[in-house]
Amino acid sequence: MYDSKLVARSSARHWHRREPATPLRPAFTLIELLVVIAIIAVLIALLLPAVQQAREAARRSQCKNNLKQIGLALHNYHDIHMGLPPQHTGTGTGAHSPSAWVRILPEVDQANAYNLLSSQFGFGLSHSWWMGSSANTAMSQVLSQIRPPVYRCPSSPFPEVVATQNQMWSSYVTVAGSDLHPSTDHFAGSMTGSGTAYASAGGAFPGNKSVRFRDFTDGLSNTILISEQSNWLGTNRENRTATPSDSGPWMGGKNLRLPSGDNTFSASVDGRCFNLTTIRQAPNPQVLADYQKQQSCNTPLASAHVGGVHLLLGDGAVRFISDNVNLNTLKYLADKDDGQVIGEF
Repeated sequence: MYDSKLVARSSARHWHRREPATPLRPAFTLIELLVVIAIIAVLIALLLPAVQQAREAARRSQCKNNLKQIGLALHNYHDIHMGLPPQHTGTGTGAHSPSAWVRILPEVDQANAYNLLSSQFGFGLSHSWWMGSSANTAMSQVLSQIRPPVYRCPSSPFPEVVATQNQMWSSYVTVAGSDLHPSTDHFAGSMTGSGTAYASAGGAFPGNKSVRFRDFTDGLSNTILISEQSNWLGTNRENRTATPSDSGPWMGGKNLRLPSGDNTFSASVDGRCFNLTTIRQAPNPQVLADYQKQQSCNTPLASAHVGGVHLLLGDGAVRFISDNVNLNTLKYLADKDDGQVIGEF
């Protein structure tokens, strides 16, 4: 017989019975947490240099590729115009001419910018390419929009633009030659003929002259066209010809004459150099001197890459040359026709 009371009492006893509690899992102690954090910090410290090295390797590879693209641009320009672009075409009248960096814009995928500059301003002496003048506001505004990526090393610590006129900071400089060449004028770098810089006409970009590859009697593979100039020299913040204070890479000189090896600079002839350099020192030198400064003619080769700088040679090859390179070897490489035998470098 069904006993409802018995069932009710049994159900009540079952309802009141407590299930055994799940045992609590022990938490991390403070010491354990600190140990874990310390291990993570050590792993990060070990991995960070490797990550930074990988990033710098990528940037260095990009810098090398930039110079290869510039080399192709110069060869294309040479094929079209039967010579390399002159680094300036000034006449000493006070009008700064456009630099070689302006002239190869079509060859670095900037044809529209080049055509705009050509139609609005031209490349003669009717317009000065010095951006410090208020009369050049229109030209300055156009040039401030032109920033070819191949003109900029990704490792460079320089600001992207010159603040005064918003012109880009380039990372590379054309090479005029070395101070060993017989053409070297030893009184350059000033407007008065009293400079202490050396200006050579022995290399690929002597100034107001278009050099042909046939003039490279030492061989294209033994002559520098372009090098890096993408880093400060210690505390020296004026060690770059490649970026005058207002005009970026776009301004050339205004001196018609070429260095001739004698003291022919005078107060009427502007002996300053813009966007080109004459090799006088090894790369990244520790010595700071007036002739290294902006507008002088011996701003050193410099790089943010550890241990040396990239060079673009006449045959289009890009070489990374050590800071400890034999200085005479570097100078022989800067001159296109000195007849010097160059060994391994």
